[in-house]
Amino acid sequence: MNYYIDLQSKIAKEQGYIYEKVLIDNKDKAIKNSSPFTIYSLFYKGKFITQELTSEKKFRKIIDELSD
Repeated sequence: MNYYIDLQSKIAKEQGYIYEKVLIDNKDKAIKNSSPFTIYSLFYKGKFITQELTSEKKFRKIIDELSD
C-alpha cells in the first residue's frame, strides 16, 4: 500500500497539489476519522473522492478531473 501512496504523493506534487498522508494507527484515530474507510481514503478540499487505492493511471485521471 505504501508504494501507491508514495506514488500518488509524487504525482500530486508534480501537478502542484499538496498531498497529506494521515496514518490511522490506533482505535482512537479510527473513531475520530471523518471517513468510515480507515484503510485508505482520498479527499480534496474536504470532499471525499474515493476509498479505492488507485493505480497511477487512475490517480492521474482523478487529478485531471479536479483540474477541470
